[in-house]
Amino acid sequence: MAAPARAADGDALWIGGDLTLATSVPEAGPASFEIDDVNLLVRYEPLPRLSFFSETRLEDTFKVSEDESAQTHAEVKVERLYADWIAGPHFTLRVGKFLTPFGVWNQIRRAPLTWTVERPLATELTFPEHTIGLGALYQATLSGWTVDATAYGPAQDTSLLRDSKETAVTLVGGRMVAAHQLGAAYLSVGLNVAGAERNHHGGLQPVAGADVNLSLAGNDLLGELVYARSPQGGGRDQLGYYLQDAVPLRDDLYAVARYEHFRPSRGGTIDAGLIGIAWRIHSHVIIKADYQFTANANSSEDVPRGLLASFALFF
Repeated sequence: MAAPARAADGDALWIGGDLTLATSVPEAGPASFEIDDVNLLVRYEPLPRLSFFSETRLEDTFKVSEDESAQTHAEVKVERLYADWIAGPHFTLRVGKFLTPFGVWNQIRRAPLTWTVERPLATELTFPEHTIGLGALYQATLSGWTVDATAYGPAQDTSLLRDSKETAVTLVGGRMVAAHQLGAAYLSVGLNVAGAERNHHGGLQPVAGADVNLSLAGNDLLGELVYARSPQGGGRDQLGYYLQDAVPLRDDLYAVARYEHFRPSRGGTIDAGLIGIAWRIHSHVIIKADYQFTANANSSEDVPRGLLASFALFF
């Protein structure tokens, strides 16, 4: 990230961003190359207790594939736009549009912060990825445990900020995480609950999940479980989970392995695996290469079999 730029009156402005180039070589279908995402992040602190944050994303900027000519249809989207007010030593109030605090992956989703090119299905198809509304954050240390809790909602996404399947989706929920140092290991466990409109049916349906993140001897072990009940007539209940481990090969090179299971509201169950590497060749440059495979007879378009690679530059 860029170093903060300070105005003469003491106000602070942070500006950063990242660029991701991605390529796909599926077992079936044409290979492709694209400028995947360009993100600009801005944080401004006019007062010691007040800050503003925004993330603007340029998506689908350029893509070329083996069987098609080059495509350019860039979309500018506001991923995050919110204000934080520190109400006390342990409480922060948030208002605006922010990433739904459900699980781990949805909150670290930017390419420089993840171990793999694609995210697990359970983290993107079971709950709205964004929340527009109010959030209350609590942070404290209790008996050696670090405790983080968040409540959010009511919320409704609008096409003004993001034209997507999340438009007019009401969402309320909460998340609690407890973390503790256990000898040479560091463990965090999270619980998530929410009520969300799903499949364009009215009424809030329960969504629940749990996650665990264990760091030990350089390994980063991460797992998430998500359950989402579908409304009557909206298909079957969704269930998904994954377990992923990043193993250090040397200081700047990691091997990554993941297994995931996903049962969608309609269609067949998906069992998929991934093996890959993540290489930080420079403090601001990361290269990732993953090979995805599925155990099902018909590969899902959400988990294409084959090679995925990306180049992420952040500043």
